[in-house]
Amino acid sequence: MRLWVPGGGSGSPGKARGDRVDRDTVPAERHGQCAGEPEPIRHEPQAWLDDFAALAAHENVTIAGLAGIGADGERHGVYVHSKLMLIDDEWATIGSCNLHAASLFLNAELNASLWDPVIVRQLRCLLFAEHLGETTEDLGTAAAHQRFGQVARESRVRWDAGQPWTGLAFSLDPAV
Repeated sequence: MRLWVPGGGSGSPGKARGDRVDRDTVPAERHGQCAGEPEPIRHEPQAWLDDFAALAAHENVTIAGLAGIGADGERHGVYVHSKLMLIDDEWATIGSCNLHAASLFLNAELNASLWDPVIVRQLRCLLFAEHLGETTEDLGTAAAHQRFGQVARESRVRWDAGQPWTGLAFSLDPAV
């Protein structure tokens, strides 16, 4: 796995074409920007998976995937390229940006953000209805997220047992 960051740490703006670029040699207006190619940070896959599994072990965290029913009547993973973040039924951002330097500073990516509790709550309710196959309109934010986790875990058990389930969401176990 490779993560891209704009700098090499310690205030360095990064490396340009493999050469060391020190903060003192970069004009002040370029500080914090990528200088040439972003510097890759490599993480050991197993260490990353272990960290992810530790996160998933928390009671209030659900790691989930989406699977729809294909023309063959079987469940297949749904590829979602868009990025969406909903915070407390208050604030949202949706678009194509990943949270790394290349998306934020180099690529032609775009997100729209809004702070509107009515619209963000409606968005959460519509999304959860599609993903769970049931409404969460009568639930507050925390209860809706708890329900999402519960349904996703139940769907995983049903899928593993070869039983039908509604909605699209199922839980993932990063330790497996």
